[in-house]
Amino acid sequence: MNPNREKSKYNAMDGFVKKEPVYQHRNTPEVNHKKIEKVEEDYLKKEEINEDQKTKNAIDDIVLSESNSLMQIEDKNMDSIRRGGKKQKSKIVRILFNKWNFIVLGLILIILFGLPYTRYKILGLYFKNDVTIQAIDSDTKNGISGAVVRVDNKNYKTDVNGIVDIKLNLGSHSFSFNKPYYGLVRRNLFVGFNKKPILVVNLNSTGRSLSVEVVNKFNSKPISGAVITILGSDYITDSKGKVRMILSTSSESYPATITAKSYVNTTATIIQSINGAMNVITMVPNGNIFYLTNQNNKLNLMKSNLDGSSPSVVVAPTGKENINTSHIYQSLDNKYLILFTNRGGTNNQLYSVSVNTAQLNEFDNGSDLITPIGWVGDYFFYDSISSSLSNSSAGYEQIKMYDAASSKVSVMDQNNVETTSDKIYAYQGFVNFTLLYNQLVYTTKWLGAGGYDISTQNDTIRGLMPSFTKPQDYYSFNAHSSEYVKFNKYTTNSIYIQVFNADTTPQTYEYYTYKNGSVSSSKIDAATFNTISPAYYYSLGASQTFWNSAGSIYEGDNLAQNAKKLNYDGYNFYAWFNKEYILITKGDVLYLTPINGSKVYQIGSAIF
Repeated sequence: MNPNREKSKYNAMDGFVKKEPVYQHRNTPEVNHKKIEKVEEDYLKKEEINEDQKTKNAIDDIVLSESNSLMQIEDKNMDSIRRGGKKQKSKIVRILFNKWNFIVLGLILIILFGLPYTRYKILGLYFKNDVTIQAIDSDTKNGISGAVVRVDNKNYKTDVNGIVDIKLNLGSHSFSFNKPYYGLVRRNLFVGFNKKPILVVNLNSTGRSLSVEVVNKFNSKPISGAVITILGSDYITDSKGKVRMILSTSSESYPATITAKSYVNTTATIIQSINGAMNVITMVPNGNIFYLTNQNNKLNLMKSNLDGSSPSVVVAPTGKENINTSHIYQSLDNKYLILFTNRGGTNNQLYSVSVNTAQLNEFDNGSDLITPIGWVGDYFFYDSISSSLSNSSAGYEQIKMYDAASSKVSVMDQNNVETTSDKIYAYQGFVNFTLLYNQLVYTTKWLGAGGYDISTQNDTIRGLMPSFTKPQDYYSFNAHSSEYVKFNKYTTNSIYIQVFNADTTPQTYEYYTYKNGSVSSSKIDAATFNTISPAYYYSLGASQTFWNSAGSIYEGDNLAQNAKKLNYDGYNFYAWFNKEYILITKGDVLYLTPINGSKVYQIGSAIF
């Protein structure tokens, strides 16, 4: 390349500007100009390519720079918006977390919690502690029941021991103690975090002292927790049924009302005697006796308290009742009552009577002929013979069960029939209904009409329980040969069965025993079978059994064994009432008496 040649320059607007080369003539050898031009041309092309790449890079740098600038501007705008929204919040945060604020707040808390008065005022807003308060008689040192303790504008009453437990806020509290005919007492008590505080206060009596005892009317057992109210003040009996009270000396007697759990509310007159004799008040346990009476030849369903007090009419008569065919049936737990009577109709109807509300509810209208059987638990069984069907129809006779809890009647069994024509047929009947404690046992008997041959049919010993979905047959006999079947219940859960066999020569009696769902052959004779067994009455749960024998009442275990004679000669057992009392009769009068006692309490004249 010619060293004297001026270098090409780059112009941003015009690109490469090519200047003509200038040569200086010297005494030099001749130069090959074509070769030189070729070299220059190659060089220029290479330079042009390099410059194009630089230009492209420069443009890219400019675009990138401009883009970055725009993005920075937008970011600054967004930061400005954000800073504007947080500006107020930042001021609050700076104020709150200012160290001087913490210092001032700490000093305030130190001062408040350093002073006992303000310390417990604050803690009392969040913390409480149990406090026991007892008021005692300064003379006898016994607790004063029914004393009024007033604290924080609230009144509390002490229990039978003169004690009341109160939950109070921490801090100091003022108490006042008040009881008629005792001096007013005021006390202060500080309640802290320590164990349960106890405040015992002595009250000085200003009246006359007397003692009262409250007992069960039937067995003289003490009644604990009975509340005796006199002149607006309450006195509560202790575990021995006793309480000491202070009354004014201005009167020798005061009327009182007495209440106790599971007892009938009663009234009494408290006498202040000079010698300090004990006032004894008797109370009657809760419960009602239901019975039928004949007043002016009209039937009334009555109820009374257990001692016969407060008698009242539960169901007034319609005047159509038949006294001789009317009866009541009460469940063993005394929750349910069935009235069987005719209050207007062809036959007797069945009613349930609420023992709580005395509401009467008819559950069988007596369109059919009804024979009551009795209770098994809360279920009442009865037999019903249709007045609209003939005995040649299935369902002519049915055994029904009334569920007292749901007031629902269910058909538990019904007779079957076999027919060859309208006049020649056989039908079943139900007889020998016998109630054991937890089930009903009876017999089915086939009868033929129009010469129907029943030799292919079987009579059965059958049982029903409330839980059964269908009757259960325990034993069967040929219907033709078993002329008849008889029952004799000889223990609480066992039955002697006599079957008259008409097919033998001579005709004979066969004997069987039913016990616990099983029938087996028995070796007893007619004399044993015909021995009159007493009617057994069960207690709830069947743990006790009662029966009448030779003018006396006996009590035994669940099998009527280990018998002992009760002290009620001349009376008849009528019904078990609960674990402590039984109902007995003499003539047409109903009585209640404790099982282990000898005193009887007349309820009233009744129909049995």
